[in-house]
Amino acid sequence: SNIAVLALGIVRFSMFFLLLTHFLACIWYAVGSSSSKGWVSEYVEPESGRGLRYLLALHWASSQFTSSMEVLPVNEGERLFAIISVLLSVIVASAFVGIVTNMLLQLVLIQKGKIRYQRSLRSFIRHYGISRGLSQRLRRYMDARYDGEQSDEYQHKLLLQLPVHMLADVYEESRAPILSRHPYFHRMAMQWPQVLRMVCQDAIEQFNVTAGDIVFSTGETCHRMLFVDFGKLGYRVGAMRPSRRLSFHTEYSSRARATLPNVVLEEPEVLKKHGSICEAALWVYWTHVGQLTALKDTSLLGLPAEEFSGTLESFPETLASACRYAERFLLGLTELGTSDLTQGDTF
Repeated sequence: SNIAVLALGIVRFSMFFLLLTHFLACIWYAVGSSSSKGWVSEYVEPESGRGLRYLLALHWASSQFTSSMEVLPVNEGERLFAIISVLLSVIVASAFVGIVTNMLLQLVLIQKGKIRYQRSLRSFIRHYGISRGLSQRLRRYMDARYDGEQSDEYQHKLLLQLPVHMLADVYEESRAPILSRHPYFHRMAMQWPQVLRMVCQDAIEQFNVTAGDIVFSTGETCHRMLFVDFGKLGYRVGAMRPSRRLSFHTEYSSRARATLPNVVLEEPEVLKKHGSICEAALWVYWTHVGQLTALKDTSLLGLPAEEFSGTLESFPETLASACRYAERFLLGLTELGTSDLTQGDTF
């Protein structure tokens, strides 16, 4: 979420600030110990250990950003380094205060929006007398959905500022590795990388689901193949008729419909990162034969069949190969039975 990103930014910049203070302390100690008449011999007892010496140097380095301390330069080299440290500390401290203030302001604005939304949700729950159990589920779901939408909106605004060619590169590098885990798209990446680049740029849609969401149910018409960017889902095949008839999309063939046997899985299948489901939607007119439920907050890439076929039409060689693949896919469905998890590499 945006809140986590901003909080992480504050932590990272604070760590940079501490690391810079450590380096200043080390250099200050090196400068002071390089001469027999330096601050080390002036302020540190000979029998003092390394721990005390480091703490004195660290105290001096940190005081350059805020105040002063009893350790002072005693020769020209130390005085020059102290001047450079003061100038550097002014710049770094100003940048640190400005960046942290800006991040905190963004956090406040995000929290204000979330508070208004939570207030509206509480008013809705009180008005309709929603039970305690259901109201807790509503709050968890809406909190997750609100954070996800805020993050998506922020990323979308960033991407809109990119040039077209750079945006295409971003989509290719972020989406192609996920699609290429599937055997068909792996072959596409090897033989026609420019086609996969166009698919990633023009045909893919990304969306998020929260734990407990039902992505699709048995009997619903399916128009897209799904890829898991991250998260975890559970798929269970539902009851279906003893026989179904499917036909190709007209883009791939006009072949007559085929009868498919009934297949029912007793145990739910778990779909994890870089997994895929509903490949059949790309090749045939498909109806879901099971239910897919998010077990964790999950990000999905959707590849609609219409956009996919429209992209392939611009590449005749790839389209011809897809037609042959679709025929083998339907033949495999008629032999092995149906499931939304069925993939062409099993045939």
